[in-house]
This record gives sequence, C-alpha cells and structure tokens, in this order.
Amino acid sequence: MRFSVSANTKHPEEATDFALWLGSEEAQKINGEAGVCISARNDCQQYFVDAHESLNCQIFLDNVANAELLPHCKITSQLSQVEKKYLEPAWKGETKLADACKSVAEEQNKLLEEMNAK
Repeated sequence: MRFSVSANTKHPEEATDFALWLGSEEAQKINGEAGVCISARNDCQQYFVDAHESLNCQIFLDNVANAELLPHCKITSQLSQVEKKYLEPAWKGETKLADACKSVAEEQNKLLEEMNAK
C-alpha cells in the first residue's frame, strides 16, 4: 500500500509523516474496523472481515493467491467508466454481454489511441 504527497505541498515533512502513518497498522486497523476496504497489510485484513459479519468477506482473503493486479495508466479512471457504462446493463440482463464487451473494446481503444498520441 502506497500513499503519495504532492511535491508542491507547503508542509512536506508533515505530509510525508501522514502518508506513512496511513499505511501503518494503527491506521489500517481504523480503516478495517470502519469496513472501508480490505487492507493490503496482512496483519489488518481480518478487521474488514469482522466489520461485515453478515457477509462472507472471508472469501476475498481466501482468494488472494488467485488475484492479479489490474494494469494502470493515465486514463485508468476513464477506462473504468467505460466498463461501467456497458457492463452494468449486461450484468442486469438488459443487453447482451458480447455486445457490451465489443462496445467496451471500441470505446477504450479510442481513448487509449488518444492518450498514446499525446
């Protein structure tokens, strides 16, 4: 888990200290107990699971060995929005999945071409 600090911050030491603290066991325990997200810290992941007792969140921890990181680029958030735009209706049965995937590929390829042209 990594946090960053702006190079233009007026308080670089304090900002760095805060970013480092965000990844600490103390901060990740707070995050997990609030049920915000699963910590990247192995020693804090159980807090998230315990925060959602009515759900089977243990399944996420049990499948960590099968997980792969998604690639990231300058426009990852735009690419994600394209997926949401087309895949959500497909998951709801409102459109065909094959059509949705074709639309995702077409729109994302255009965005990637624009990004790479700069």
